[in-house]
Amino acid sequence: MKIKIFVYVVLFLFPFSGITQKKELTIKEIRNIAEQVSIDEAIKKANTYIKTHKNEPSGYSLLAELYIEKGGFEYFKKAEVYLDRALRINPRFIDGLVNFGRLKILTKDYALAERFLKRALRLDPNNINAYKGMMELYQKERNPRVLEQLKMYLERGKLSADSSADIQLMLTRAMIKNGELDKAEKTLVNLKKKFPENPVVNLLLSDLYFEQDNFSEFSKYYLNGLENLKDKNELERRFLDMYEIMSDNEITEYKRLPLEKKGAYLVQFWKSVDVNGATEENERLIEHFKRLKIAKTIYRSPIPPYYDDRGRVYIKWGPPDSRYLKPMGTILGNELSRPTESWSYESINKNLVFDFVEKGGIYKEVRDLSEAIVGGGIITSAVMPDGSPNPNLLKLATLYSERSNLSSLHNRLGNVTDWEVFFNDIQESNIIKETAKKEVPPSVSKYEFPFSPMNIAVSCAQFKGENGKTKIELYYAIFPEEQFFEDDTGTEIIGSLDNTFVIRDSLLNIIQKVDDKSEIRLKKGMDLKNVTANYQRNFLTSPGKHTFWIQVKSKRAHKGGIIKIEKNLRDFNTNRLMVSDIEFSEKIERADKPDVNVKNGLRISPYPFGEVYKDKPINIYYEIYNLRYDKNGNTNFQIEQTIKPMKENKTIVERGIKKIGDLLKGGQQEAITSIYRRTGNSINDFEYVILDVSKITNGKKTLSIKVTDLISGKSVETSKDFIVK
Repeated sequence: MKIKIFVYVVLFLFPFSGITQKKELTIKEIRNIAEQVSIDEAIKKANTYIKTHKNEPSGYSLLAELYIEKGGFEYFKKAEVYLDRALRINPRFIDGLVNFGRLKILTKDYALAERFLKRALRLDPNNINAYKGMMELYQKERNPRVLEQLKMYLERGKLSADSSADIQLMLTRAMIKNGELDKAEKTLVNLKKKFPENPVVNLLLSDLYFEQDNFSEFSKYYLNGLENLKDKNELERRFLDMYEIMSDNEITEYKRLPLEKKGAYLVQFWKSVDVNGATEENERLIEHFKRLKIAKTIYRSPIPPYYDDRGRVYIKWGPPDSRYLKPMGTILGNELSRPTESWSYESINKNLVFDFVEKGGIYKEVRDLSEAIVGGGIITSAVMPDGSPNPNLLKLATLYSERSNLSSLHNRLGNVTDWEVFFNDIQESNIIKETAKKEVPPSVSKYEFPFSPMNIAVSCAQFKGENGKTKIELYYAIFPEEQFFEDDTGTEIIGSLDNTFVIRDSLLNIIQKVDDKSEIRLKKGMDLKNVTANYQRNFLTSPGKHTFWIQVKSKRAHKGGIIKIEKNLRDFNTNRLMVSDIEFSEKIERADKPDVNVKNGLRISPYPFGEVYKDKPINIYYEIYNLRYDKNGNTNFQIEQTIKPMKENKTIVERGIKKIGDLLKGGQQEAITSIYRRTGNSINDFEYVILDVSKITNGKKTLSIKVTDLISGKSVETSKDFIVK
């Protein structure tokens, strides 16, 4: 009988013990619930955990951690109760001490927070969470003693680089901010050796190099770090540094991207706004961070983003053309206005002007200066009920009158002749200013190049290259000036130019870069007024979208020029009938030796200009590919050459007036077409002819070349725009 009862009890209890075991969760699993489900669900599980683990401090510390995460006074009080229980069970429990330190930071009891965290570090000098707590304490309290203690641990080697990279990065960030650049550099160089691909290491190196005015290294490390950045907090920090100059569409697009693509998107943004792609430095990026530093230093605010509205405007559009400052306010009758500033950017847009009023210790952008009137407000009418002028409108007129020379918009408002008109002008000016802000992009560069501008004429043409590549020929001309040349006692004067050619792919990465020199040799005593020096540079690259940058400098004259060409290179590696671009040339002659401007035994002197003159015929050259043979092994093709007006968006009346004008010019033709046939013995051929425009009307024209293969019946066409003068 006893045996039966025993079996019954065991069988009855066994299923329940199985259920209990199935529901048992570990501390790690509860933390996962907090991250993946919700904190409230994790709190329920943690309460269940401490019921079955009453003598384990880890459950109480976990519950406190979850309440800290929820935030708020009520939950902080609950967290403190559970941390007390955890430390009563084990006063040396590290997680409890660290969580108590974090709680005291949040409740701003910094002295007690430091005591808890330092006790945790004494017990476990390698505890990463304790160091993170100390960094949080420093960031909140800005107590230099706390930072020194952390650096002491670092210097004594109590932190190993492998286990505490995050802590060292937090420390170096603080060092850079405090100007301790040598110490920060030493730490970062060591971290770079151990973690060469760590994006945050590269970004902090870029911050360091920026502070050292090493802008080429800053640009390189910043873009490298940003490219592969996937740390959510660091991405947010870097995004907030630049979002002021991004368009609304760009910001929306960035926010929609998954975390792993955000960094690359920001890199592409910086590459797209670069003002000189001929250098590896990103000048627009450098300029932006210089503006950002000024905004946070001169126009600072105690709250994020740590600059006021003046800083925001400065970041977007740089230093204003002119300012009007009234830091002590303006006397308005028996009152003093709030401090004001007004900025003008008339060189960008005549209506891009801003008014700022000091409120609560920082300057805020205002629609109009009525907000500077103490006790005033929005002015809703020009006159009072008794017909007299609104006194606040009179005060407002004074504010605009004193800055009437700042901009055309302020001038209009500063010259009052009629109060009703003035009131209406104020309303209208608000609309005008808002429209100007929308018209001007928020990434306007005011980068000052380190040389005076030099005039450069540039054109290009693409041909079939070797090994499936496309050959792109860049033609450029400069206009020599006397200061380009060295003093020379011979029959020539000689000048030297420094050239840089950069090709970037569709992602704006540099795929080719060439630095070279070229000479200008002219006869002594020549009149330089109508002289140009023409040059050519050839590149082989893959088909697709490319950006070409040309930078030419004369060090002697301290002058230079930069040209950007965006080109979609065609794929000539096909069996289809194709024709190259049309090249204009000053002179075409036979050539025995290979040279940069020799093709098919012809030396083709480049003509990079877009204008063709009636009294000076121009040569044209182009190539034809993949013609078909007839049964006798010969090619047979037709060329139709047409010069016609360039297509422009004109009304019927405008086209009619133009046609009448052309007829009155007497005999000059609107368009010329020539058709001729060719035969040959090669599937690839070339053409060069003299283009006579003496009978063509002046203006914008298009030269069209249509090639028809009379064997296959296929046709292909190419064209080039130019101006007849």
